[in-house]
Parts: sequence; structure tokens; C-alpha cells
Amino acid sequence: MANTFSPIGFQDWNRVEGAAINSALATRYILPSNATAIYFGDPVVTNGGYIQQATTGATEIAGVFRGCEYYSIAAKQPLFLPYWPGTTTDVQAGTVIRAKIVNDPQARFLCQVGNYTSAVGIASVMDNIGIQIGTGTPLSGQSGAYVDGATIATTATLPFRIIDLFSNYGAPGTNGADSTTPYGYLIVGFNNQELRNSTGV
Repeated sequence: MANTFSPIGFQDWNRVEGAAINSALATRYILPSNATAIYFGDPVVTNGGYIQQATTGATEIAGVFRGCEYYSIAAKQPLFLPYWPGTTTDVQAGTVIRAKIVNDPQARFLCQVGNYTSAVGIASVMDNIGIQIGTGTPLSGQSGAYVDGATIATTATLPFRIIDLFSNYGAPGTNGADSTTPYGYLIVGFNNQELRNSTGV
């Protein structure tokens, strides 16, 4: 069955040795005045010590967003959201917005290919690939990010590397599992990422 374009952001797949990556969340911070939403599964970048949603074409990234916590004025208690909605008056003045991101250099993600009219095949494994941010969904907080098939190359500054094709794992008929049509899902890992660069992994 032909794939349909329905981007899901960057979803957890596993670590390089096969272990789950849910426990590999790092704490970073969001500037309370940041008016740009950050969705669950969005790549993020560092700016002035804080994180923010990456932009299409970003090169070095900090990690992948997994939600945030802040002290809610309305609820009078800490509130955890799967996405940052943008500047909100519900944040208690003088408190911080703690974000959770996956920044483990060994993490692997499932992501859809877009901006490409051909199928991505096995020949592209171990090539690098860029990102498109797409449109997130405020109701669910889900990212609309995807990898940009038009950028596939060996270029060192592209943020992700193609590790495998989802068609090697997904059941026939599953969206993204048809390796003969566009909009397939890929398994990708970090290529140009802060910790990966600093540790030489």
C-alpha cells in the first residue's frame, strides 16, 4: 500500500545497542518569553543557553523535545505538558520552565520522509539528512516535523543520519512501510548534535 504523508515528528525507536531510550531524558530550559511553540518530537536548538524549536534547515541540534514542566498559576501546582504552547500567562513569575529532551548521542528515532517525490531505498542508509519542521498539532501537542528527502547527502553538517528503513520492520500495509513509494518512514540517529560533537562519539 502506498505511503501517505502524515508526519509524526521524531519518535523514540531505540538506542544503538537496542535498549529503550525513555530513560535518557535530559533537563534543559525554555525562556518564558519564547512565543514559538515546541511540539513533542520537534528537534530543538540551543540559543543563549535556552532551547527553542529548530528551524527548517538547522544544522547542529541540541536534541528532540519530549515535553516541559512549569509552575501553573491556575492549577497552583507544577504542570507537565507534552509540548510548549508558546508564551503563557499561566507561568508563575520568577519560576523556570524545565524541558525534557532526548540528547543521547546513541538514540535512534522513527521519522517520515517528506519534500521528496521518490522512494528512499537501501542505498541511502548511512547518508545524512536534513529536517523540515512542518506544522504541529496544538490539540495533542504532536510534532509535524519530518526529514527532508531532498537533502540526502554525505554533508557532515546535516543534523541526522539514516540508519535503516522502517520497511525492514513494519508490517505490510502499515503507513511508511512501503519502500517503493515516497513518504516512507526512516530510522535515523544524530549526526551533527551538541553532545555527539563534544564527546566525539
